[in-house]
Amino acid sequence: MMNRLKTLMKVMAVTADDNSGSGVDVGDDLSPEDALDNAWRDAKEIKGDGQIAAMKDVLEKEKTLMEGEKTNYGFKAVKHIMIASFQAGQTDDLEKWFKTWVNDYKTPLKEHLQAVTKLLEKLIDFHNLSALVELAFSVIHDKLNRTKLLIIKGKSLVKQNLTDSLVKNLSETLESAHSSCKNSDGTDDTNNVNLLLDIYCLKIQLAEKKSNNKEAKNFFDKAFVLTDRGMASNAVLGAIFGCGGRARMRESKFAEASQFFFEAVKNYDQCRKQEEAIECLKLKVFSSLLSGSKVNPFDDQVANSYLRQSTAIANYERVVKDVLSKNADAFLINIKPLQRDETVKEYVSLLKRLIQKDLFLDIVKPYSNISLSFVATRIHTTPEETESILVELILNKQIRGTIDQATGTLVLKRAQQTYEQFYGGLNQVSSAVDKIQRNVLSVIS
Repeated sequence: MMNRLKTLMKVMAVTADDNSGSGVDVGDDLSPEDALDNAWRDAKEIKGDGQIAAMKDVLEKEKTLMEGEKTNYGFKAVKHIMIASFQAGQTDDLEKWFKTWVNDYKTPLKEHLQAVTKLLEKLIDFHNLSALVELAFSVIHDKLNRTKLLIIKGKSLVKQNLTDSLVKNLSETLESAHSSCKNSDGTDDTNNVNLLLDIYCLKIQLAEKKSNNKEAKNFFDKAFVLTDRGMASNAVLGAIFGCGGRARMRESKFAEASQFFFEAVKNYDQCRKQEEAIECLKLKVFSSLLSGSKVNPFDDQVANSYLRQSTAIANYERVVKDVLSKNADAFLINIKPLQRDETVKEYVSLLKRLIQKDLFLDIVKPYSNISLSFVATRIHTTPEETESILVELILNKQIRGTIDQATGTLVLKRAQQTYEQFYGGLNQVSSAVDKIQRNVLSVIS
């Protein structure tokens, strides 16, 4: 107590304030805790480059005023130094500061365990986050927080360029986190839905990076049944639905993919992840068109809002209008920028073929036979590709006709033949019903 009083006498002085001109001295004595609190509040108000120096000054005051005792103010000051240093790109001493934080401030740390995971989330892009997680493991022993640390480590690793060693490290990290969220019989513990969704999200992303569509689809299906049970973040749900949509696209299940991308866009939009939302919106447009839907994806309010935010999305809206109106000439012009877009370029040829098939069906309607070279000119492709499209339409029973290879002509079945087949089939059904009726009557009698 005497030491504390001596320190107080050294660092505090009585100040006189004569603003009113009354000549009255006003004393303002502060305890060491109050002086440290003031220093902390002042430092917190400083923005930019000066904040690191201000927080270091708080640590100096803590050392002087509190005689080496570690307080919440120092705990928070070190945390702010790390965040500000990372944001400024000054990461050389980051591990040293983190070691100081977890080793010297163990008492405040025990009271604020969540501060560790929150800090590491802010440092998620630090190149050696795994080292910080290992340091945190040395002082955090409860299963819940250790699982959260493993998930943060996984989020950091999955952002990096995957090597064989990194894939192994990430896989082991995710399996370790997953094992802590399972029942004794090996099934998922649904009491930890939010953690499970985080883990499955990372497993899906890892499978995607390995180009393992079967694995990605398997993990997505397991995550999907949990999405309406927990309170996972919109960012996690957006990533899950986005990966699920891409897995369905690879299987050509475009209608399902379109619905998943819609959910992804909605969740990314709610957590302000514009870049991810735009990527999923592009895929939503393609999956919707490739599914044969005649609904304009931009009729949705969320999708429409991105037309004002991104000039690239305006190109997609033009392509949608071209496909829905079957305007091949405009389509071929407006699709060109999309052919260079890494997100959708592998699906451009499928979309082009779709509009060509729709145009083919419209062109041949009035004819009983038609030259394939004429159709090729109208749908902007070669006679060989036109024949390939025709074969597909015939096999899918969208066109009833035959190809005259000698003349390069499509010969369509005449309407009369169709009527004859219809009435012939109807006559067969009528005869069968009549036969059944006679059999029933004979049994009754």
